[in-house]
Amino acid sequence: MVKLIVSDLDGTIVPEGTFDINPEYDKVFSKLIDKGINVILASGRHANNIRKLLPSVKDKAYILSDTGATLLYNDKALIKHYLNKETVSYLLDYLHDEAGCEVALSNDIGYYTEHRDKYINENVFSNVDEVGYIVDDVKAYLKDVTKLTVMTKDPVDTITAPLKEKYKNELSIMQSGSIWFDITKLGVTKGEGVKYVQQLLNIKKEETVGFGNSENDIPLLNECGTAYVVADSSENVKKHATEIVSDVYNDGPLIELKKLLNA
Repeated sequence: MVKLIVSDLDGTIVPEGTFDINPEYDKVFSKLIDKGINVILASGRHANNIRKLLPSVKDKAYILSDTGATLLYNDKALIKHYLNKETVSYLLDYLHDEAGCEVALSNDIGYYTEHRDKYINENVFSNVDEVGYIVDDVKAYLKDVTKLTVMTKDPVDTITAPLKEKYKNELSIMQSGSIWFDITKLGVTKGEGVKYVQQLLNIKKEETVGFGNSENDIPLLNECGTAYVVADSSENVKKHATEIVSDVYNDGPLIELKKLLNA
């Protein structure tokens, strides 16, 4: 019997970095919760962004945002993992000035980028006007930082490899999209958030169904008895699937969610 459904968002049920979601997802998730099945919406997005994307379930689902750094339920914080201020300050300088990346900082209020982060501002922040703030200096917003979202024009591995070595005892650094990676506190993953809810509600792994597409979804998928991965995912992610479904543009996860609703 399924008691918990966990779904990634970008690249799984909504095209990466957009709000172009099939409205059926909002309706089906709401009906699943009303049926007594718990739902976790797990994303690298900020919690306010997730609420905007799925308004019908924003107060009924568990919101696992910032790649697992924040877990909310009905506006109550169950998990909060903050980054060290000095580390964040150094990373902002390094990523902007030496690595040539663009960076969005996430804290309890929302996202922050600088005017020079043109790709993020034009392609992501244009969709999150109530959540994203373009400022002169993101270092003025270092209080309660949960995550850095980084966009690179270079292969992600070339940027993350030296950082993973340098901060192996302090940070989790995981690819979250084709040109994106996330930086959170060490040990912070979507999988840890899933385990927290399972323990809280006394739900077994075999009673959990998950959906994902990216490297940062692997910990999530590993905590699910049934793990659906969309078809355009990398081969490494597919290794952690129990079943492959159609990609985000063909609503593969929605088809499976409807089956669960009608079971």
